[in-house]
Amino acid sequence: MTLIEIARRVVEVCRQESSPAEAEQHVARVLEESLYQPPRFALPELLQSVNEDDELKLLIENDDQLHVAAGELAWMNTVASLVNAWADDACRPIRNAANEAQQLAGVPFADRRRLLQEAMEAYCKAHRPRLFGKLKTHKLRHGTVSFSKSRGKLVFYSGKDPDWLMKRLYEGPTQLLTRITQWLEDTPLVAEDEEGNRIEIKATRLLDFKPTVSLSRATECRKAGSISDAELKAFGLRWAEGTETFAPKPSAIAVESASREPTPA
Repeated sequence: MTLIEIARRVVEVCRQESSPAEAEQHVARVLEESLYQPPRFALPELLQSVNEDDELKLLIENDDQLHVAAGELAWMNTVASLVNAWADDACRPIRNAANEAQQLAGVPFADRRRLLQEAMEAYCKAHRPRLFGKLKTHKLRHGTVSFSKSRGKLVFYSGKDPDWLMKRLYEGPTQLLTRITQWLEDTPLVAEDEEGNRIEIKATRLLDFKPTVSLSRATECRKAGSISDAELKAFGLRWAEGTETFAPKPSAIAVESASREPTPA
C-alpha cells in the first residue's frame, strides 16, 4: 500500500467513525497494517519436496523441474529485493526522526562531536605539561583523554609503488629478477623414481617464482644499520616518522528520559 493509498484509507475511516476515539483507534490499526506488514506476492510454481529419513530434500528428475527450480530462485531474488526496498521505505521516517532527535543545541551529533574533540585536543595540547606530565593519558570525570604515537614505517615516495619497483628490478641495469627467472628456467629439478631412475624437469614446471617487495624486511635492515636512508631513496622508499593522535574516550553515563508531558504554566 502506497502512502497515497494509506492517506485515502485514513480519510475514509475518519468519515465512517462517529467518535474521535474510535476513529483514532481505526487509523492506528490502518497505519500499523500498512506500514509494518511486508508486501505479499503470488507464489510461483514450486518444486515438490520429499522427506528422506526425516530430512527435507528437493529432487530434480527432469528438465521441466530444472526450469521450475530456476524460476523459484528468480522469484526469491526478486521478492527479496522488493521486501528490502519496502523495509527501507518503512524505516525511512523512523531514521529521519532519529536523525532529528540526535541534535544538541541545534547542532547534529556528528558535527558537535567533531567540534568537541577539536576543542578538547586544542586545550589538552595547550595545557599538556600540567594535565599529562610524563603520562600519555589524563583521567576525567567522564572518561579519559590520551595522546598516542604510531610507529614509524617505510613508505614509497609519491608516484612510486611496489609495481614501479618490481618493474625497475626486472628492467633495470642489472635485470636481477629477469636473470633469476631465466636461471629457474634453465636449472633442472632432479629426483629419483621408485625404481631408482633419474628424473629431471625444469624448475619452472614445479615452482612458481613470484617475488614481492618486503617492507618489513627492509625496516629490519634499516633498524640493524645494514641499509641507509640514501640507499632506500634510490629504490623509491623513505622513512615516515610516526604521527601523534589525540583520542578522547568518554565513559558510559546514565541519561534521564525527558518527560513528554507539557510543562504546566
